[in-house]
Amino acid sequence: MPGALAPRGMRRQESEVCVTKTKEVRVVERGEFRGKPVLILKRSEDERYPFSFGLSKAKLILEHIEDIKKFVEDNNKPSA
Repeated sequence: MPGALAPRGMRRQESEVCVTKTKEVRVVERGEFRGKPVLILKRSEDERYPFSFGLSKAKLILEHIEDIKKFVEDNNKPSA
């Protein structure tokens, strides 16, 4: 992506833009950090602080995906 800076030592390899049914735009990039693959998640193309993680954390997320879903459900209540 032109003009965007990658964190020190991170190289971007692929980028994919997803548009959900609710018209939300999500950007998923694959990159490399210190020779290891990383996944970079963004809310938009020009996200200033993307969320990135490697294979080890990706496996941990998958192991606990139901706990993460419950956490979001429990804490995503509209404020009064």
